Amino acid sequence: MALLLAITFGSVSCAFVWDELTEMVSDVELVRKFEDNRSDFDRLVKMSDEDGRVIRIAYDFTWVHGERISGEMGGDRPIGFSEQRWDEYKQLFRKLKLKKGLSRSETGSLIFLLADTKGLVTGGLQKGYMFSREAKVCDDQSLDDLEVLKEKNFACKSLDGPWSLYISR
Repeated sequence: MALLLAITFGSVSCAFVWDELTEMVSDVELVRKFEDNRSDFDRLVKMSDEDGRVIRIAYDFTWVHGERISGEMGGDRPIGFSEQRWDEYKQLFRKLKLKKGLSRSETGSLIFLLADTKGLVTGGLQKGYMFSREAKVCDDQSLDDLEVLKEKNFACKSLDGPWSLYISR
């Protein structure tokens, strides 16, 4: 009986998790938001460049490269910049519907604006916008179909200049 419950619960849990993972924000919604708010997206990149040591900025924490995490998860205030600056970021995140803020590479050559995430860090998905100072081949036609990740962990679709949509697992 215990085995049957474990198998049933496991199957239901897997089905629930898969269902949750398949309901990501659509490419159409992301493109529309980008086209309507391009200057705000560019503003976020500029701000992130000015605060280049801060490699992760979310609603509830910041993370400076090589240092501790701050905010609700590790302290009572952000590190890397002022509370006022953090509020500027959060205001733009809300306006642009970036559920999880931004993340940047240590060199600043890639900046990811996290519009949607599902699952856990070790087994989930994230989808959003990528600003790249590197040459990237982003030739996927649609990121709405999760089959694009069947044989790879990252896919992207060009938007304009250094901007692309991306999805990764």
